[in-house]
Amino acid sequence: MDDLLSRRRFLIVTGAGVAGFRAPAPARSAVQAVAGFPRQAPSLVQRLVQVSHFDPDAVRELVTDRPALATASWDWGFGDWETGLDAASHVGRREIAEFLMAHGARPTIFTFAMFGNLDAVRAMIAGQPGVQRRTGPHGLSLVHHARAGGDDAAAVLAYLEERGDADPRAVDLPLAAGDRAVYPGRYRLTSDAAVEFAVIERRERLAFQFAEEAARNLLHQGDHAFHPVGAPAVRFLFDIRDETSIGVTIRDGSQSLTATRIA
Repeated sequence: MDDLLSRRRFLIVTGAGVAGFRAPAPARSAVQAVAGFPRQAPSLVQRLVQVSHFDPDAVRELVTDRPALATASWDWGFGDWETGLDAASHVGRREIAEFLMAHGARPTIFTFAMFGNLDAVRAMIAGQPGVQRRTGPHGLSLVHHARAGGDDAAAVLAYLEERGDADPRAVDLPLAAGDRAVYPGRYRLTSDAAVEFAVIERRERLAFQFAEEAARNLLHQGDHAFHPVGAPAVRFLFDIRDETSIGVTIRDGSQSLTATRIA
């Protein structure tokens, strides 16, 4: 504390107490600091990851203006993290992937599978046995990424299919329309009344939706339990009374949140 006060006194004396001395005006920035500074603006990170699925021009514009976005990651919910390169890799957008890598994006085994780089995929599996059974963002498999690569990745696809263990599928038990109807509604956290979310039905599946963000599918595990796509360790445990949901507990390891159905 004494050192801090001494520095403050030094600044006061040298900046204002010496005749004829004028402290320079602080530099003005053309860009206003965002909440969370010095971290990147969440809206820009989300936008970059979104457009990396389909829009090379938007990707170029964003990364040219802010090059560090090329390596940024976005959490779609419950730890389902995705970079722009991840996005381009699982939809087979080679042009976008190449541009992002040229600006520092870090390729993964999923990227190599999409590009059809058989030597890299083989070497990574040899170096870390079992890595082929892991999934990427949204729970998408290595085989999915090879298929996204089209003809250029045909050799990788054939190699992975021959292995037989590179296309794991998440458990998603079937639910009849009448059984799905007990869950949709609006829910409010019991620990924070300002936080609400919805469970909705779309395309014959259930999904979680918070505010205006993209909905995330919920995969049925049985006994009124679900997990969000891309987050297999998280559980939505619904409390069912008289054939309708009255609330849900969201559990992630030892941590849990409860929410009450309000509509």
